[in-house]
Amino acid sequence: MDAERWQRVRSLFAAAIEREPDEWPAWLKTACGEDLALREEVRSLLAAHREGGSLLPEPSRAAGADEQPTLDPLVGQRLGPYEVLQRLGGGGMGVVYLAARVDGQFKKRVALKVLKPGMDSEEILRRFRTERQILAALDHPNIGRLLDGGTTDRGLPYFVMEHVNGLPITDYCDRGSLSIDERLRLFRTVCAAVQFAHQNLVIHRDLKPGNILVGADGTPKLLDFGIAKLLNPELMAQTVAWTSLGTHPLTLEYASPEQIRGGHVTTASDVYSLGVVLYELLTGRHPFRTDGCTPEEMARRITEVEPERPSSAAGGHEPPGDRTCDRATVGVGEGVRRGGRRRLARRLAGDLDTIVLTALQKEPRLRYGTVERLSEDIRRFLEGLPVLARKPTVQYRAGKFVRRHRLGVAVAVTAFLALVLFGAGMTALSLRLARERERAELAQRRAEQVTTLLTEIFEVSDPWKSSGETVTARAILDSGARRLVTKLTDEPLVRSDLMETIGVIYQRLGLPDRAQPLLEASLATRLQLFGEQHSKVADALSGLASVQEDKGEFQAAIDLVHRALAIRRRQYGPQHEMVARSLHDLGLLLRRQGDLASAEDNLRAALSLRRRLPQPSQRDVAESLNGLGVVLWESGRYGEAERVTREALAIRREVFGRNHVEVATTVNLLATIMAADGDWPQAEALMREALAMRRRLYQGNHPKIAESLNNLGALLKDRGNPDDAEALFREALTMRRELFGEEHLSVATTLENLGWIALNRDYSAAARLQQESLAIRTKILGQNHRLVSDSLVALATVLERQGDFGGAEKTLREALRIRREVLGNQHLQVAVNLERLASLLVHRDRFGEAETLAVEAAAIVRRMEPVVPEHVAEAERVLANCLVAQRRYAEAESLLLKSLETLRSRPGEAAPSTRQVLADLASLYESWGKPEQAAHWRAGASAKPRR
Repeated sequence: MDAERWQRVRSLFAAAIEREPDEWPAWLKTACGEDLALREEVRSLLAAHREGGSLLPEPSRAAGADEQPTLDPLVGQRLGPYEVLQRLGGGGMGVVYLAARVDGQFKKRVALKVLKPGMDSEEILRRFRTERQILAALDHPNIGRLLDGGTTDRGLPYFVMEHVNGLPITDYCDRGSLSIDERLRLFRTVCAAVQFAHQNLVIHRDLKPGNILVGADGTPKLLDFGIAKLLNPELMAQTVAWTSLGTHPLTLEYASPEQIRGGHVTTASDVYSLGVVLYELLTGRHPFRTDGCTPEEMARRITEVEPERPSSAAGGHEPPGDRTCDRATVGVGEGVRRGGRRRLARRLAGDLDTIVLTALQKEPRLRYGTVERLSEDIRRFLEGLPVLARKPTVQYRAGKFVRRHRLGVAVAVTAFLALVLFGAGMTALSLRLARERERAELAQRRAEQVTTLLTEIFEVSDPWKSSGETVTARAILDSGARRLVTKLTDEPLVRSDLMETIGVIYQRLGLPDRAQPLLEASLATRLQLFGEQHSKVADALSGLASVQEDKGEFQAAIDLVHRALAIRRRQYGPQHEMVARSLHDLGLLLRRQGDLASAEDNLRAALSLRRRLPQPSQRDVAESLNGLGVVLWESGRYGEAERVTREALAIRREVFGRNHVEVATTVNLLATIMAADGDWPQAEALMREALAMRRRLYQGNHPKIAESLNNLGALLKDRGNPDDAEALFREALTMRRELFGEEHLSVATTLENLGWIALNRDYSAAARLQQESLAIRTKILGQNHRLVSDSLVALATVLERQGDFGGAEKTLREALRIRREVLGNQHLQVAVNLERLASLLVHRDRFGEAETLAVEAAAIVRRMEPVVPEHVAEAERVLANCLVAQRRYAEAESLLLKSLETLRSRPGEAAPSTRQVLADLASLYESWGKPEQAAHWRAGASAKPRR
């Protein structure tokens, strides 16, 4: 067989196995025509494929009643950092598996797609790599994300995507009994994802329900770009060309006429496929009868037969014209059937018929020009506006106006009839005026009750009633909270809103214990008034979650935010600012729990959604950037953290000016990032700016002032100024205890910092402070938390100074266990832990084990993205000390000199880490028997630093 003939066989084989096996005989007859030899060659490959020949990644055999099928050989194997758990399914060129990341970096289940053995022709390989390239370029919350890629031991490429555990969009809508409006809102979210792909010059070419999965939370995900077409001129050469029906890698039932004809495929082709999906969502059936049809007949119908109007299909009428095949009826959920098929048909008639049939036009130029225009017409329908696809006749627009303004039109008609039928009109008008008067009187009573309450609240500031004492805003607030207990009981909604307002103010004042009962009462009232699924209930849940977060009850707060998120998605759809708000809140809470990977995912989703909104709020965008900056800083990605935080600061200064609480928050974060990145002078200037701003903005004690005091103290400690640092820590500790009591995470943080200050003065005091911090964190967070590991490392340092090397080693190993479990094996904090443990083992004369740990730590920091030179320098310093202990002086000298060069550049000569390397060099040369060089480096280490 020549090369051209073999390529033809392989192409047909690839197209055939994308179909169900029972479709193969009829399809082969059509695709191969009169070439019986060609048909037999492809049939034999398909037979080998079904029977487990070399074309499959696993052998298979028929399983009898007492036999178990042979397991897929990839299941249980490891591909890169992923362990294959089970096979999910297979398509024409690849097999998809459920896998889990097992290298310890983080825990995540993924979908892993591997090219099938035997499918590694140049054409298929190009197609597979193209799909991977497309996914890498598409970062959208409703498109399956590409996470990783690689090659198996057999040389087959694979890529890793997020695992989407969901249902095809049609099944999801039917099982959930979604109404027409709910289906349309969900479909618009899919349109936004497809439009995003088009804006990135990618045409999907295989849109169908099986490639649009909807998760349990109602979020749709667009999958499978295996046959997508790239419009980017630099990448177009990677796109595989398919020119005849026999070799199409497409799903025929959802293909556009031009795809079937082998014509030019554009974004209009995706519009057509979306039209087919929309038709099924609205009617429960395909626009053409598909049951029992050959591929050739199906292709003829798509290219030649006009589809039945959706309203006729939903009404149960037989379609006109061709009836050669019985239609496959798809089950329609109660949400669509509600009111009977006639009512459904009336709902679809008119605008929805026009929208769907416009998308299904045979000629691409007659369809919607973009997916965005299709989505816009659906929005207009949902809002009662004239759709753009219909002719703007006076009758049509007038009808739309009347439906949108029923009340206004009704008043106008009433006035007109009053002129014609004065007597009857006056009677109707009198009745209506009476109802309006009753509503006005009710509103007036409510206003009077609120006014009376506010008057009583502010009477506390009357000098005649306050006995001349100074009355603070806090006293007024307390007065209002007390009166709400008994006031407005006959106006529960007004009372609930006031409780929420006062509760939020208490929370912002750093008084969560006063805020919580008010917010809980507000939530209970709203649940009683509105039930579980209402936007006001979601607002109350979010406010209560903020209080739980301030109290350190992170899991309780996360549960509340999840409830609010589910309500908001149901009420508003997935593309709404309130959904972004909940995603943002969830990201920050997950970060507080130490799940940085999930925190980043949620914050990026919130940021992306906020940027895409029709009228994005710059304040909200800055908020998401700030939250993302926090997570990136804690992940050790300082360059990226600085970039997004500076963007947030620029936006906030433009929106609020230079003196605002949100500006102070971002300045404080930027200072923290600059300190971590080694730019201490700029970090100190920024921290002092944030502290001064917060003292101006907040009255008296406040958590934000305490935060700035603590951060500035930590920086001064690291810069070698312990006295000023201790004064700041003690002021922060006093403030935090007054605000939160003795057992709070912020109190534990300041105790830990004071413990580090005491380490060089009083070991007993240092141990007491670190044990107190550890006890608070363990009580609130449990044993396995990143902050608990921080306290263990601090305590181990004290134990080592006290000479308790055994206790220090045990404590450090427990901290290392927690960090590996929570943060993964490749995290910066794991490297720091390994360095501390290696240094301790050197003192215990276990040099080989110490060197192993130091080498692992150095490897971690060198692999980090981006590489931070200071981290590498510190790891190499520890490794050098292990080598000195083994008298490998020349190797140690090289590492220490290299570290010194790095640290002198940044953070500078005066930094404690730089001076530590100078001291280590002096110790090296003393051990090496080179006293003159030792004296030189010792003088440098003991010189007074210039500040």
